[in-house]
Amino acid sequence: MQRNRTYGNRMTFQYKLFLTYSLVVLLPVVVLGTLAYRFSLDAVRQRTDQYIAGTASQMVDNIGYQLDAIGRMSDQIFFDESIQQALRLSEAGWDMQQAATMTVFPKLDAVMKIAPGNAALELYLRNEKFPELYYDHSKTKPLDRGKIYEVYHFSRLRQSEWYSGVQSALATYNPSWRQVGEDAAEHSVSLLRPLTDLNSHEPIGLLRIRAEMKDVFQSLLLRKFGVQGYLFVKDAEGRILYGSDPNRQPVFRWTEPEGAYYTMESPIPGTDWKLAVKIPYAELRKESVYVRNVTILACFGCLLLLLLINYAVSGYFSKRIRKIVSFLGVLKDGEWSRRFRYSGQDEFGYIASALNEMAENIDDLIRKVYVAGLEKKEAELRVLQSQINPHLLYNALSSITKMAKLNRNEDIHDMALGLAKFYRLTLNEGKDIIAIDREIEQIKAYIDIQRIRHGDRFSVSYDLDPSALGRKTIKLILQPFVENAFEHALFRGRLNIRIAVRREGERIVFRVIDDGAGIAPETLSQIMGEGEVRPGYGIRNVDERIKLQFGDEYGVTIASRPGIGTGVRILIPAAVP
Repeated sequence: MQRNRTYGNRMTFQYKLFLTYSLVVLLPVVVLGTLAYRFSLDAVRQRTDQYIAGTASQMVDNIGYQLDAIGRMSDQIFFDESIQQALRLSEAGWDMQQAATMTVFPKLDAVMKIAPGNAALELYLRNEKFPELYYDHSKTKPLDRGKIYEVYHFSRLRQSEWYSGVQSALATYNPSWRQVGEDAAEHSVSLLRPLTDLNSHEPIGLLRIRAEMKDVFQSLLLRKFGVQGYLFVKDAEGRILYGSDPNRQPVFRWTEPEGAYYTMESPIPGTDWKLAVKIPYAELRKESVYVRNVTILACFGCLLLLLLINYAVSGYFSKRIRKIVSFLGVLKDGEWSRRFRYSGQDEFGYIASALNEMAENIDDLIRKVYVAGLEKKEAELRVLQSQINPHLLYNALSSITKMAKLNRNEDIHDMALGLAKFYRLTLNEGKDIIAIDREIEQIKAYIDIQRIRHGDRFSVSYDLDPSALGRKTIKLILQPFVENAFEHALFRGRLNIRIAVRREGERIVFRVIDDGAGIAPETLSQIMGEGEVRPGYGIRNVDERIKLQFGDEYGVTIASRPGIGTGVRILIPAAVP
């Protein structure tokens, strides 16, 4: 039979085991996950810094390459001996014109061919006799014409506004990058370099090479950082010369938006410019957020996997614990013949073996105790039964002796026959259980014996339930009460006795009722009590035999009032094997 055992609100062993393992698993997962996240975040930041620094350095190199290309153009002019020699001529005339057209202009044209993009070369000469060569820029910007060169007299330079602002920077003969004149408006930048006679070291002019910033700083547009941000080239005063926004569009003015920015600046060699990188921290945190999410997901996955393993392991052990508890419940219910089945060789196997051995020993002990109890019960029943028979025989022989003195031979003969019939029924082939109808027949035989003694001084009526007569009872449960009626209730007058047998549900009820002298209350208390003085031996004998045979819920109940009579109620089960 399936048993459902509850444990109230107590925490089950599986839950305790699962909770303990979960705490043990959770702690290292959280610690390792936190450390992994921090190390990964630091590695991402370090890699980002290195990547940005490396990219910025590559951009600086690319810008430097463009600047060097223009610088090499100035070197070819600065160190060209033929140009130097042509510029030393002081007399205007055919020689001067021939030097310009045959030497200087071809040299300048050759220099322009190596320009990396659109460029405009302007040569300002102190030799006012050297012929000028220039274009009309009123309608077309110089850089819109492609690669061009122009030659001006130095006096024109003195008239320009930008020259006075850069004289201090031109004190040396090194090239200097500046944004002068119309450069800012036309988004260009200029290389300025004083020209000096290599022999006399006298200044002979000024070289200006203009280049479009989109060509010089083209790497700011073509090179990708991998994150959204801003790139700027700043001059020494911090002004933006050129920049690139997140959409890779040129930027010449910029107002920093709200929010924190990661900033890195790298100097551009050969200039006083700096390359500035500005990336919103929100962009940099995207990868950090990704690392965080991956770390959380990995920790959650590991935790879920470990919890599933934990659940399986705790379920594995708790299942065996529940089997042990269930088996203990079976033993508690008294099913000692059941055995605990477990095939393992671990501690649970040892417990199973010990429980089976204990159950077997207890079952064997119970069987022995049960058998001993049955034997004791049967012995007690035989003793009680043996005590009834001599008592009845003693009273019968006493009556026969009295009748013999009175020479009542016929009565003696009838009593002897009745006594023989009574004992024949009593013997019942040695069995203590007898059919109720035979018990009634036996009591009628006993009443026939008493009729010989008392004649017509009493009457007996029977109220017998047919459904009860086919049941069984222990023998001699009515005789002692009928005998008490004759011995103690019959004094003077007529005694009426009523014997009833009824089935009430699962019980059989015997009743012996008389209208005799009755029993005094103190005597009744002594009969049914447990004092030292206990009259009514036969009554107690029947009560003890019934309780011994069927249990304490069955037995004898007596109600009596002096001068009115006595009623005896005998209760036994209807199902007697």
